[in-house]
Amino acid sequence: MYAMDRNMIGRRLAVGALVLAMTCGGCATHWASVDLNGDGIRDEVIESPGRSHYFFVESNLKAALSKPDGTKQKELIAVFNGKPKNIQFRDIDKDGDLHLIATQHSETSWDGIVNGEYVARNNGQGHFGSLELMGQQE
Repeated sequence: MYAMDRNMIGRRLAVGALVLAMTCGGCATHWASVDLNGDGIRDEVIESPGRSHYFFVESNLKAALSKPDGTKQKELIAVFNGKPKNIQFRDIDKDGDLHLIATQHSETSWDGIVNGEYVARNNGQGHFGSLELMGQQE
């Protein structure tokens, strides 16, 4: 399991995985290094602010997929309404691919954010499907 969480900043989570946090104009940005496309080369994942809406700011989770020739391919993994509370990469279906698991939680009921745990499935090459609600929380 690879996680991006404020409690995990600066800790190694598995061989070659590291989570850091930086600030950019008052917003926390998380970064992790993990192999998302199964080529044995670590890819960089970053979570950063996106478009601003009336009640929230989107949070974008992006990856720079490393290729054997040293180049990187940019990939948008997911867009959250607001800031996710916990981001993890786990092989949830035992297919050998790391899938995105994230918890979304809002302190208010009027912003339209559905609290719960979400999954975005990896196709094995670092391309993720849409976020799906796995379990809703109150």
